[in-house]
Amino acid sequence: MKHILRTFSESLSGPGSLFRVASVLASVLGFAAPFEARAFVFKESDMLVGFRQPGGSYEFLSNLGPAINFNTFAAQHPGSSFTITSFTQEKLNSAFSDLGGVSWSVFGSVVTVGLVNPDTYTVWVTRPRLDPVVRSDAWVRQRGSKQSGLAGTIYAVGTGGMLVPGGGSDTEVILDAGVDYGYAARVGFLGDFGGRWQGTVEAATPSDFASSDAPSRLDLYFMAPGSAGQPGQYLGFFDFKPDGSLTFTAALASAPLVQSLAPAEGGSAGGTEVTVTGSGFADGAVVTFGGLEATKVTLKGGSSLVAVAPAHAVGKVDIQVINPDGQASKLTQSFSYVESAVPQTISIVGTTSVGGNFVLLSAGATNGTAVVLTSTDFLKPVSSWTPIATNHVGADGLYTNRFPVDPADLQRYFRMIIP
Repeated sequence: MKHILRTFSESLSGPGSLFRVASVLASVLGFAAPFEARAFVFKESDMLVGFRQPGGSYEFLSNLGPAINFNTFAAQHPGSSFTITSFTQEKLNSAFSDLGGVSWSVFGSVVTVGLVNPDTYTVWVTRPRLDPVVRSDAWVRQRGSKQSGLAGTIYAVGTGGMLVPGGGSDTEVILDAGVDYGYAARVGFLGDFGGRWQGTVEAATPSDFASSDAPSRLDLYFMAPGSAGQPGQYLGFFDFKPDGSLTFTAALASAPLVQSLAPAEGGSAGGTEVTVTGSGFADGAVVTFGGLEATKVTLKGGSSLVAVAPAHAVGKVDIQVINPDGQASKLTQSFSYVESAVPQTISIVGTTSVGGNFVLLSAGATNGTAVVLTSTDFLKPVSSWTPIATNHVGADGLYTNRFPVDPADLQRYFRMIIP
């Protein structure tokens, strides 16, 4: 069964109201009057994407096709992405002068009419990410057999839609703003499914969206009838990008699981290499220490990776592994940052010549010993230099090193190192 949006002539009252709306749309969108009412068609089993801009004049809706297609894609192509082409960026730009501050949602039917042996009260619904890297928490069913006795199908979506000649197709429609109260209110008889379920939540692009490379991201969840408290199945995420394109990326086949760390302690200055073991680690995974990203991550396989700890204040922190699809696993308070030792350094205080000896004075080492190396070729590797003395620090805090001078040496170089 298909549902066709009513034209403005059905939603406005009074003589000439349709003509007045048509004239306004023509002047703003740049199309010549008269207008032609166009049908926007969808099935109850389809999924829709809607865009609106608070304070704007128009809204935009597009039919993404059967919602079950996203289940199929996620099952067959874990981790893969595709660009959604069921709506045109040209029509999106006709509705909005810019994409900054645009709210948008993707939502599916409550009753999946049109599918073979459909599960009544099946829902596809998205949730915005608070952290663009980490998947949002899954929606949870509040009732087992159905979402709500008051929940209806999405008959009301886009009511009042009308397009100018050539202004769209059966899969997209530009609406005037204010026909309804936003897309949450258009899903079901009541926007929050009778107050018994969370409903559809809109994401919002930042005001400077056009100058940003970061997309606005929504996670897609599939919810079939079942016991109350059952979380939705994560299918992947939608990216709405500053250029107006929309993509869908399927979830990876498995989520990561962090089981152990070695070592479980490192200096507060960072730099400790930590081997993380578990399962489900994917190429491109991010590792965080207390919320700070590791400076380097090397994947050793699906069950092991090596992460270089960043600098962090002293104390215990969580270790989290986040796969590229946003699925994550955390080992709480599992890594301890301890005070890093002060690096040992040596500085040359002075050099003198006493009789037939060369005297080298130095300071700064904290371990009480230093090794002097010598060579007649400064460019040779340090490993080939000759050790000539190991001296203990004196009462004055300085190292005093005396070496005989060989008159046959045209030049000689000395290094001091801390073993």
